[in-house]
Order: sequence, then structure tokens, then C-alpha cells
Amino acid sequence: MTLSRPLWIVALMLLLVGCAGLPSQVQRPVSNAVALEAVATTTLGRIAKESAPSLAEGQSGLRLLPDGDQAFDARIALARSAEKTIDAQYYLIASDTTGLQFLRELRDAAARGVRVRLLVDDLYAVGQDALFAGLAAHPNVEVRLFNPLPVREGSFASRVVFSLHQVSRINRRMHNKLFVVDNSFAIAGGRNIADEYFGRAEPANFIDMDVLVSGKAVGEMSTAFDAYWNSEHVFPVQSLAGAAAAGTSGQFDAQVAAVAPVAAPASADTLGRPPVASQIAAGRVEQSAGTVRVVADAPNKIDARDGTDGAVMNAHLELIRSAQSEVLIASPYFVPGERGVAAIQQAVDR
Repeated sequence: MTLSRPLWIVALMLLLVGCAGLPSQVQRPVSNAVALEAVATTTLGRIAKESAPSLAEGQSGLRLLPDGDQAFDARIALARSAEKTIDAQYYLIASDTTGLQFLRELRDAAARGVRVRLLVDDLYAVGQDALFAGLAAHPNVEVRLFNPLPVREGSFASRVVFSLHQVSRINRRMHNKLFVVDNSFAIAGGRNIADEYFGRAEPANFIDMDVLVSGKAVGEMSTAFDAYWNSEHVFPVQSLAGAAAAGTSGQFDAQVAAVAPVAAPASADTLGRPPVASQIAAGRVEQSAGTVRVVADAPNKIDARDGTDGAVMNAHLELIRSAQSEVLIASPYFVPGERGVAAIQQAVDR
């Protein structure tokens, strides 16, 4: 049997990439969040305590960040105030104005002696091996990619197509979005790091929400971060980047230097609160007290072959089933599945 030329080319490419795999013998030094006692005397440690002085046992301080410019300002302000550690975990960090400004702040914090750990899902990291490797070349910085595709070159579509021989694995992604500074304040929510998540894109932007957290929940968020950071499913960017890993820290510096400085928000947010940066400067961040339950899927969820729901989905179902009067859902993706539909129907029936 003979193949036409297009089919022959496709068959050859599939054969060549069919053997593509992830590197073995990868070194992943274990590290964990800094102890709470070690950050109690840091600037952010003191501000966190001052911001929520009347928290009951087990409570956390909370402040919603509904506006994009305020949410970005909060991240930058925390990074600039860091003295010990920054742990950042995102599904997507774009190579646009917002992404490069964010990465520049991480570099600057590391230059002050802050330990920076950056964890990014690999799916949309196409073309960014050199960028992340350049950041990781700086002292005090580590960058790891979660569940990487074996094919590193080409467009997003081609990387996915030529990684289909591992589709059961690569279909499981890390959607966590978490930013923890000095284990004292954390930001979690729906925003990735890209222009369209902070009202800076044209012609359209996403509408999203974050929450700024202090208190007990921050330590639990750090524990969730550590579980991913020390997982066998993450790879140091240098182990994946190949020739791109030769990108020096100087090349990274040149790329981020070309981006204009961050402009602080000009006014209060939708809820009438001033920027987080100004409140950090004043030594107290306005927050409300509340009881927080931190839920995160385990990194080894990608090993599941039976479609078993993770901790997050199970927590949602549990909340719906426990509702007495009302359920409010706000989500960019609503795919409840059979169990979710059943839980909602049961709630309606009650």
C-alpha cells in the first residue's frame, strides 16, 4: 500500500513524535512554605495581624478584589513588600504587558533576597521556555511547569496534536490560581496573569473576582501549593527547555525592561475601598472576618483513569446538597455533569 504525500508526511511526523517523552532523572529539590514564626516580624506579617486583630480562633481576614486594576495593584504591592518568600501558581502567564510586569516584580523581589517559587501549567506556555528559563537563571528563583507536553516546539495546536499519544495525561490541567507572599497574605480567585484578566486588553476583557486573604487560610493555601510544587508531575523549566535554557538572565532582563512601569489605580474600587498598595503603606488593610474552607484538587488527579471527581467538585456537590434556602453560582465554566445535575435537581425538589 502506498500513501499520498500529505498522508505520508503526517504519518512520518507522528512516527517521529510518537517517541517523544518527558525527561527522566529530573532533580526536584523539595521545599516548603516558610514557617509562620519566621514571618511574624516581617512587614506583611505585622500588617496581617494589624488588619484583622479581632479574628476568632480559626478565622481568616478577607477582602474581595472585584476590579481588575485593583487586583493587579494588590499583587504588585504584595510582591514589593515581600521579605521572605513569594509562591505563585497560575494556569496561564501571558508574555504581554501584564505578564512581563508581573515577572519583573518577581525578579526584583528575588534580587532583594526573597525566595521566589513560580509554578505554571504547561498547556499555554508555548514559546515561553526561554522566558521562564531566563527568570529561573536569576538567584533565588525557581520555575517549574506542571504536567508538561512532551513536544516543546511549534504552535499551541501542533503541540497538542503531536502529544495526543499521551492524551489521557495531558487532558488534566492545573487551573489553580494562587499568590502567597511571606505566608502572611494570599490572593486566590479567577484571574490568570494576562491583560484580559485585568481590564487592559482590547476589544474585550474577562470579568472576574479575586479575594485577598490573611489568617488561618493562608497557611492552608501554602500547604496546597507545596503539594503541587513537590509533586512528580512538575518539572523544572531548565529540564524541559533544551536549547532555550541557554537564554541568559540578561535576555530576560532586556525583555521585561521594555514594558512600561505599573500605573497605580486612580480611584477606589467598586466597593469603595482604596488600593491595597496605599493601605499596605499605611500599615493596615481593610478586611472582613470569616471562616474559610480551602479546597484544592490533588496534583495526582492526572493519574486517574476513571474520571473520578476531585476534591473541588466534591466540595461543590456537598455545598449544594447541604443548602437550606438558596444556591448562588458564578462561574465562567458550568459543566455540572450527571452528579452535578442530580444534586441541583435534588436541591430544587427541596
